[in-house]
Amino acid sequence: MATTTRATDRGAAYFPQLSAERLDIAPLSEELRIDRSVMVGVCDDLEREGHVRRERNPRDRRSYAVTITDSGRRRLAAAQASIPAFLDDTFHALTGDERRRLSAILAKLLGR
Repeated sequence: MATTTRATDRGAAYFPQLSAERLDIAPLSEELRIDRSVMVGVCDDLEREGHVRRERNPRDRRSYAVTITDSGRRRLAAAQASIPAFLDDTFHALTGDERRRLSAILAKLLGR
């Protein structure tokens, strides 16, 4: 099953980090292990669609902080609800045991 993914659909994956507080873009990109320029592009898309608000960081006027909006919280809930079906579709060829092993290997690689 082929699907088209918009930038904001991919950006929704970053919402959990934004859900609790205002976060600076640079540390957020480090935590998510993505290039800062990619994070800025994701934030541009999310801001354009009204899912986050970006403001100058009051502690460091050279940087920006992002905060999730009510629209972003709704998008986050929809994205989180779609995860089980997405994973089932993506990994349908694997048995339950193979999925558990893959999960353990990925957790080890990510240091979790």
